[in-house]
Amino acid sequence: MSTESSAQRYAIALFEMARDGKKEQSIFESAQSFLKIYEGSSDLRIAFSHPNIQKSDRRRIVEGILERSGYDVMFSNFIRVLVERGRAHLYPRIVSEYEVLMDAACGRIRAQVYVASSLQASQRAQLKSKIESQLKHEVVLQEHIEPSIIGGFRLELQGRVYDNSIRRHLERLREEMHIV
Repeated sequence: MSTESSAQRYAIALFEMARDGKKEQSIFESAQSFLKIYEGSSDLRIAFSHPNIQKSDRRRIVEGILERSGYDVMFSNFIRVLVERGRAHLYPRIVSEYEVLMDAACGRIRAQVYVASSLQASQRAQLKSKIESQLKHEVVLQEHIEPSIIGGFRLELQGRVYDNSIRRHLERLREEMHIV
């Protein structure tokens, strides 16, 4: 079983448990909070992924974090299951998959926009509005700075790329000049 499909299965299981308990958002917030702890602690990342760390040591580390955190029992038990089954290293991917499930349940679509420099608030709002009117869904626009764009933007949306960057226009012009 691939890492991606394993992470997706765990995310689905967590999401369904959360939905049954009407806790989708609070579990998601706990998952994001724990992910910040995970990303901020090299010791925790090593404990979750290094094969020479004993399961009892992993349990002890996780229990210490869970006791101090005050997470929901459902979420805490989910983390314990990951540790027990040796799947804790999948945690970042599980959170990502859970976010996809949350978006789908809420009718949201995520879009990545790559720009040379930060968009002004009005530009961001205009782009978001245009995408929402086309798709008839709420859009969460995530902005990424990529200086190689030069100007314009590149948009990644639902597995498709829309490249309206100056760099791409220059590439097209170069291609046309070589053809003629």
